[in-house]
Amino acid sequence: LVAGSCLPRLGFLSGFSSQEDSQPEDPAALVATAVPSLVACLSDENPGVRRAAAQALGLMEIIGAPAIPVLVQALRDPVEEVRCEAATALQKMGGVVAAVAIPALAALALRESCGS
Repeated sequence: LVAGSCLPRLGFLSGFSSQEDSQPEDPAALVATAVPSLVACLSDENPGVRRAAAQALGLMEIIGAPAIPVLVQALRDPVEEVRCEAATALQKMGGVVAAVAIPALAALALRESCGS
């Protein structure tokens, strides 16, 4: 499922095991690595990878907040499923989205509507 330039960035997943009771050694470090890696995957050439990255960031909810500006940009993805997952991820992040996303959405609207 994961392809292209995104694959090497997902090495952080090796901290997980298939056993239910297993946990990564350092959850904080895992999250610190996961968000930037998933953000990078939002620009993968494979739309399935981009969709999965947006979905994973949405599942992280508030922890994924650093990805908000990139998720806003993903609202312009040429693939509908990616756009929908990005919108869903932003929705799941709740109130924190307003502080970060509104300026990014305004800039996006200006670029599209005003040609800046």
